[in-house]
Amino acid sequence: MLRVSSLACLWKKKMKLYSDDPTKTTRLSTSFNVKKEEVNNWRDYLRLHCYPIHKYVNEWPSNPPSFKEIVSKYSREVREVGFKIEELISESLGLEKDYMKKVLGEQGQHMAVNYYPPCPEPELTYGLPAHTDPNALTILLQDTTVCGLQILIDGQWFAVNPHPDAFVINIGDQLQALSNGVYKSVWH
Repeated sequence: MLRVSSLACLWKKKMKLYSDDPTKTTRLSTSFNVKKEEVNNWRDYLRLHCYPIHKYVNEWPSNPPSFKEIVSKYSREVREVGFKIEELISESLGLEKDYMKKVLGEQGQHMAVNYYPPCPEPELTYGLPAHTDPNALTILLQDTTVCGLQILIDGQWFAVNPHPDAFVINIGDQLQALSNGVYKSVWH
């Protein structure tokens, strides 16, 4: 059992990362922009910039001790998956396989780790508002115990059920623009 002093120490460490400033490269928060939103999203999240790793890794949490090493490895591997998907999209459009990578240039990367706590009055809240992502790709690893992601298809919302060891890939606004609308941003 944790002592009160241990809980206070954990709280202080957590609060060092908390910010409502959307420009911070590492932050713990509850919504996109608490100061501007009339209704906050029902989530807690840790947002980390991940590329280039050497520029941001020192800002990341150091507890648990393996966090930085595991997240660094995961970020590098997911980045490579993204580049492979961009190659396949380029080829599907009849372009050279490195076309998207060249056009997009030195792409940034960030990670959001979302936690949706139990809500005491769920009828008064919603998860996140419907949106598309402004970036090229979103590579999402869902929690297999939580079904919350929905996508809009022909005016109707559909649940995206989690599958173990699988990613959900969302096309973002950049790829919609670069493909002249052949690939569409995913409303979710």
